[in-house]
Amino acid sequence: TQNSLLILNTAKEPTDDINVRKSIIHALDKAFFVEKEFAGLEQPASQMMPVSLPFCDLDLTPKWSYDFTKAASLN
Repeated sequence: TQNSLLILNTAKEPTDDINVRKSIIHALDKAFFVEKEFAGLEQPASQMMPVSLPFCDLDLTPKWSYDFTKAASLN
């Protein structure tokens, strides 16, 4: 089991601000990134652990999707 992650340090500026983190999340097009970096062989992840692992098949909310306009409005 393997995941590739981008982790933000929320203890330091500027990512200590929830709106900055939301803006970053909405600005990242995970599907485009997966296609370019992994040749489309992977699926965009919406949580830290793969849902295929025991006890990790939870429906986590909210699910934030790519929305550059929303990202710009939050920043």
